[in-house]
Amino acid sequence: MECAGSEHCDQGFRCDTAIGRCAQKCVGSEDCRSFGSLVCDLPQGICVGCLEHIDCANDANPDSRRCVLRHCVECEKSEDCAGTARPVCVGFHCTECVFDNDCGPGSHCELGRGRCEPN
Repeated sequence: MECAGSEHCDQGFRCDTAIGRCAQKCVGSEDCRSFGSLVCDLPQGICVGCLEHIDCANDANPDSRRCVLRHCVECEKSEDCAGTARPVCVGFHCTECVFDNDCGPGSHCELGRGRCEPN
């Protein structure tokens, strides 16, 4: 639900003014676990996915390592994907390629899949 203030949210929810959406109210992170969130943003009193990168180490997705806009994501930049089989960051996800030159000789980038394919 979109909101401009908590009066627009259902009971038990508060407006996350950073994104204009209603979120579960909390007074501590333990209030958030049953709703699939990791931590409580105490100043706002709402459940969020993360506040710091370290929060993402505790989520259920082993690929998410970075906290961006209070959500755990796989990457912010390609350096976050270094040393993996998917070394390019696109849309907060590591992928094999975006351009043909991201692939080795004799391969091209299949853009829709973000995978290097033989020519």
